Amino acid sequence: IKKSLILNMTEINKHNNQNDCWILISGKVYDITSYFGLHPGGNRNMSATCGIDATAAYMTQDPNASSSGSKSAHSSRARSLLNNYYIGDLNQTISS
Repeated sequence: IKKSLILNMTEINKHNNQNDCWILISGKVYDITSYFGLHPGGNRNMSATCGIDATAAYMTQDPNASSSGSKSAHSSRARSLLNNYYIGDLNQTISS
């Protein structure tokens, strides 16, 4: 049986831990559950963004950006990796 989900903040908020982690970045929804254990910044940084709009965190916290302590957006490589976890856009209806 197929069911439809609306990718709204109510649904995203349900996926709020490292065993089931969805995030919103710039209006796009990503299921990053399978990326735990692989993220260079560690699981703690990712766990903090599960179930919420992670745009600000993603745009300012790249663990590989620099050793000077300045904050900057994730690299183009990180952005291309993120595409693998894309499940849809905010307020889009999807079938699962």
